[in-house]
Amino acid sequence: MAGKGCLLSLAIADFGRATFDSNLGNNSAPAPAITVRGDANLVLNRSEYFEQHQATFGELTEAQRAGVNQLLDFIQNDSALTADGDFMHLRWAAYMLATARHETGITYEPVPENWDRNLDQLRSDRPAYAATSKEDYFNYWYSEVNGNGDYASGDGYRYRGRGTFRLPGAANISPWETRLAST
Repeated sequence: MAGKGCLLSLAIADFGRATFDSNLGNNSAPAPAITVRGDANLVLNRSEYFEQHQATFGELTEAQRAGVNQLLDFIQNDSALTADGDFMHLRWAAYMLATARHETGITYEPVPENWDRNLDQLRSDRPAYAATSKEDYFNYWYSEVNGNGDYASGDGYRYRGRGTFRLPGAANISPWETRLAST
């Protein structure tokens, strides 16, 4: 960012307003929700973040607040999300929070993908299909895609979307299961 004391305030979708202070000595600016300081991890001011979130989207329930806190913990502690000069990692953090808000229906808690008994045409590459159970539904629509096996393998149901971001498919889920198991 250019110039001493330069503040960058962004309104990023569901992330709300975040203020970034590129001048370490500027104490006249409002308390930033996320501060960018050199090559360190993003520093989160939770009280300011929640104040800004409330002003933009309204009050969070206790459960929603706990979910957001968990996401903010992941973001703040992720060594790959350092404070970078072009704010790319900050944009990723904003994207993650916005996606979590949308994918969880604003609960901010991990949720499994649901099936719709009334939806018989999910994808254009397959004929319409009236599923009789959750297993049948996911095995039909997710068979042989994203690293899943055929219908009989049960991979469609096993690797249906779940969690905060609900990425379906063995190719998406298996690497994360392995990575998370090693932490």
